[in-house]
Amino acid sequence: HSHDAHEEQAHDHGHHAAEPAHGGDDHGHAAYGHGEHGQADHGRADHGHAEHRGHGHGERLHGHDDHDRGSRHGRGDEHDHDHGKELHSHDAHEASMSERWMWAYLSALAMSAISFVGVFLLLLLNIPKLSGIVEYSCLAFAGTVLVADALVHLLPHALEGADHAAMQSVGLCAVFGCMSILSIPEVLGQHGHGHGPDDGHDHKGQVQAYGYANLVTEMLHNFVDGISLGLAWMAGTPAGIATALAVAVHELPQELGDFMVLRSAGFPVMKLLFWNFLVSLTCVAGVALVHCLGQTSRAAEVQRYLTAFTAGSFLSLALNMIFPQVSASILARHAGKPRAIALARLLCCGLGCLAVVALVKIGDLESHDHGHVGHDHGGGQHHGHG
Repeated sequence: HSHDAHEEQAHDHGHHAAEPAHGGDDHGHAAYGHGEHGQADHGRADHGHAEHRGHGHGERLHGHDDHDRGSRHGRGDEHDHDHGKELHSHDAHEASMSERWMWAYLSALAMSAISFVGVFLLLLLNIPKLSGIVEYSCLAFAGTVLVADALVHLLPHALEGADHAAMQSVGLCAVFGCMSILSIPEVLGQHGHGHGPDDGHDHKGQVQAYGYANLVTEMLHNFVDGISLGLAWMAGTPAGIATALAVAVHELPQELGDFMVLRSAGFPVMKLLFWNFLVSLTCVAGVALVHCLGQTSRAAEVQRYLTAFTAGSFLSLALNMIFPQVSASILARHAGKPRAIALARLLCCGLGCLAVVALVKIGDLESHDHGHVGHDHGGGQHHGHG
């Protein structure tokens, strides 16, 4: 009886001790082992559980530490890698911009070299029977190129994207351009429009006012072209190439006309080539201005108003100086021959129409190239050239 009571008491003790296992897993395991399996089993079980629990916890801690170290290392590597990529991208961008500026200056120098293209006219001018015809024909061509360039290219580009106040400023700049050219003969003390080579006056060593006026307008025109080249190359290589080609095609007929205007005005050939090349170097100065200012609103404003000023100077030079010189040259070469005079004027009109068509086609080429460039660059700034 005593033995049974002892077993029942032990059983009850084990049962009641096992109940708190719901509150604490370690205590429940220990009590259950004491009641059911005895001290040895309790020790082994408790040791095994503790070892298992401790070992697992240690593994988890070890894994967590490894993960933290790996994560920190990974983030550091990723940061260093991103920083390295940024530096590489920045260096590549700087190298690309330096290369583009190099091409911008080279293209401006190439535009200046085009000023020598008029030398080929000397082959025709050295033929006595053709020299007179070549002179007034080229003068008529040059005058028409100036008028068409001012009204078809320069003024539309200057007015592009302008509001009412800017349009008024553009108009005023064009007026100032006209007046500045008209003042050149007064400054030089020459009050006539120019004279034909055989008008009975001794013009040896004297350069007519319209020759200097032509140099002034070309200096402005090439400077505006340089601004256009600088902005285009700054926008990207495709824009730079397209603008350089458009300016080159545009300059060819103009330089031919300039050569004849300067020669007709009295410049000796070598002096003519020197001064024409010198003023064409303002194209390089235009690129340098953009290089200093960058692609800013200030550079765009300088381009806009100088383009308008140049357009006004072109109109004044052509209408007030060159076309009167065309008439004077025709009358001097065909004096007393009404039929020859009529045919000469008809020839000049035909060449003028040819010049207008050529400039319109060149304008279409420029618009096509700039349209593609703007599309490729997401509608970037339009770089109209003067």
